[in-house]
Amino acid sequence: MFPTGPKHWTLYVDPVTSFLLTMLILGTTLKLLKVPVMILMQTVPRGVDLEKIKQDVCHTILTKYNAVVKIHDLHIWTLAGDQIVGTVHIKMLNIDIKSFNQIVAEARTIFHKNGIHHLTIQPELSANDTSLTETSSNGDSNTILAYEDNTSEECLLLCCDEARNCDM
Repeated sequence: MFPTGPKHWTLYVDPVTSFLLTMLILGTTLKLLKVPVMILMQTVPRGVDLEKIKQDVCHTILTKYNAVVKIHDLHIWTLAGDQIVGTVHIKMLNIDIKSFNQIVAEARTIFHKNGIHHLTIQPELSANDTSLTETSSNGDSNTILAYEDNTSEECLLLCCDEARNCDM
């Protein structure tokens, strides 16, 4: 019943079988764990192009309302399964209250078309902002489409922790 020699093939059946079953379990488990890990890490979901959304919002608002906006602090992630959520700060230059609600609704529509149905928009109103204009070589100042380009921007509203740190 038991092998008599030290190198009999039946001695290797159990470890090889255990190794194969471990690899099978590990392979299927890693595939199943990928989605929850990506949700916990709050990664940008596949198929969501942040730059395209920024450009769409800026371009649409400029063409429909002749208003200049600057988008920063745009964060989009998956909350659970296929539920995509996002937050965005939209800085608006020289906007009246009537246009303000329409612009926010237009931005919400653009995000909705891109699959982001749960959105928090923090509008920031500004009377004058030189970062939203550019000067040509002949000295003329032109309004441009603006969105954040990897440079941080000061928000008009300070969070509680930021305010405490400034006082110290």
